[in-house]
Amino acid sequence: MDNIETLKVDLRWQLSFEEIDWDYFMETVERARAAQQALLDQQ
Repeated sequence: MDNIETLKVDLRWQLSFEEIDWDYFMETVERARAAQQALLDQQ
């Protein structure tokens, strides 16, 4: 399971580049969503 905080840092890091790899960016967003949902499901 991905760590949501690690993914947030990764997304900010990706946005710091002039040329953003949007495929990788969106994949990371999806992983962040899945990690967030997993946290909600555990409660």
